[in-house]
Amino acid sequence: MLEFCLNNAYFMFEEDLYLQTDGLTMGSPISPPVADLFMESFEQEALLTAPNPPRIWKRYVDDTFCVIEREHLASFLTHLNNLRKDVIKFTYEEETNDQLAFLDILVKRKPDLSLDTAVYRKKTHTDQTDTTDEPRPNATVILPYVAGTSEAIRKVLRKKNLCVYFKTTNTLKQQLVQPKDPIPKDLQPGAIYSIPCGSCDQVYIGETGRTLKKRTSEHQRDTNSGNTQKSAVAEHVWQNQHDIDGDNTKILDMNTKWSERKFMEAWHIHSTPDNFNRDKGVDIPPEWNRLFKRTSDQVN
Repeated sequence: MLEFCLNNAYFMFEEDLYLQTDGLTMGSPISPPVADLFMESFEQEALLTAPNPPRIWKRYVDDTFCVIEREHLASFLTHLNNLRKDVIKFTYEEETNDQLAFLDILVKRKPDLSLDTAVYRKKTHTDQTDTTDEPRPNATVILPYVAGTSEAIRKVLRKKNLCVYFKTTNTLKQQLVQPKDPIPKDLQPGAIYSIPCGSCDQVYIGETGRTLKKRTSEHQRDTNSGNTQKSAVAEHVWQNQHDIDGDNTKILDMNTKWSERKFMEAWHIHSTPDNFNRDKGVDIPPEWNRLFKRTSDQVN
């Protein structure tokens, strides 16, 4: 199973499907442990075959702290980069003023060549702490920010001694950073769709838990073979000698939950009286009829 997952890392880019043949997939849950196993194997080989290995070698993920004679530093770096030059490359940072930061630790070299450690703080660290005597809130609430509404909500919740923070739902990162190509809707499961007739003004409303591309291909197959029992689209074509306008098939809504998708299909059927569906979908309370009529009038 592990071999299958590692050798079948498919991804989509600009609507084309690719297979990753080198490296590990970003975001995959198996990538971190496999990468760590690789690093363990790599460092064992590197230290055993090095002419002048370091006296200390400590690694955390991909950061390594080592103590080595300065005269052997360049040759050891070359040795590391020659082992897997097509996969991994090492760089280094030397100590300054007998000290070196490693992760959150500041390692100091004492005159007797022993090592001492301290907490490493970046230059931007302010060392400021909260010294106010105000009572602590009972709880913290994080809500989406809505201009004009969030301020009023905060005012009410503060009276209940609740600390309120707001987050934006439309950040610059969300707009600009898209590491993965979005999957086209017709390749996503769970669609409510409409297929228009090319010879009249009627449409067919349908739903599928699979992809729209798969479902429309089934409609086309049944139409070509004359299988009118399986497809209302095929029945409409053969009974009326009409043609289906498949190029203008539309996705009306997306939902992967069966019950919600069936209700949304029925909603669109009721809101589109000029359809050639065989039935009206799931039962919807009659109280909704006025809203269906209003929606239909707006569409028309």
